[in-house]
Amino acid sequence: MKEKEIVKTIQEWWKEGIKGLKTKTVEKFGFDTSLQKIEFGNFLLIKDNLFGGYDLKIKDKDKDLDNLPYNNNKNSFMHLEALFKQNIPEIHSDELKSFNINTRISPIIIRNIKLTQSGLSQRYKIELNDIEKGPDEKWLDKSIDFKKILICLHEYKFTLKKYNEFSEVNLNSELETHFKHYFERVAKSVGKQKGLFDIVLGDMMFVIELKLASSLKKTGERQRASGQVKQYITEFNSRNFLFLVAGDKSDKQDKNVKSLEFEILKEFKCYYYYLEAE
Repeated sequence: MKEKEIVKTIQEWWKEGIKGLKTKTVEKFGFDTSLQKIEFGNFLLIKDNLFGGYDLKIKDKDKDLDNLPYNNNKNSFMHLEALFKQNIPEIHSDELKSFNINTRISPIIIRNIKLTQSGLSQRYKIELNDIEKGPDEKWLDKSIDFKKILICLHEYKFTLKKYNEFSEVNLNSELETHFKHYFERVAKSVGKQKGLFDIVLGDMMFVIELKLASSLKKTGERQRASGQVKQYITEFNSRNFLFLVAGDKSDKQDKNVKSLEFEILKEFKCYYYYLEAE
């Protein structure tokens, strides 16, 4: 038999609860029964020297019966995400088996969905593994804070080439796309707030204004930036404002850049971060 056919057969036997195979069956599959351990797909056959035959086991519990990481099992995730969003609390093991999920373990983690077997039943509880994130592993609005924004910024690769070639519009667009990999809702400011800041996280949970350090070195631009922060604080009575400056190492020490940092942190008491090109 071809390996694909063997794997398919073993998958069905595994779903039925079979835990071992006779030596004759293993020989029929064409395996070398002189071996103590036989590997194929995500399965292991381990020779039972005491009672004979082979014990059937899973090689990697973080992979499904097709030997794919659970996070790569897109169909199962889409199904579970839909159930979660409809507030359906449980799923039967037979449904999971249809997606070639190994139902002999608990819990099962698929992206940010945790499946936990309910006692000895064949039902699995559906819940979030990390309650600060949605099923797709993006941070929920209620969990947004400065620390999480920093994590996102630390993962962004800002190079000297980008600093020298990008306009603020180019960099803002790339950062917006980058943030969308981490947060549930990311958008530009619109309506009455259009142009007042560049990126909105969640339902105004945090707003970000981006400037290039090369621009802020000009006194007029530095004063304009200060005015934007003051306007935001006045209009929204909130300090969930991050002023993000992107530049190189030398521009970080410019007097206008440094004075703006001091003003935002000490006088306006908002958030400030310098994204340094490498």
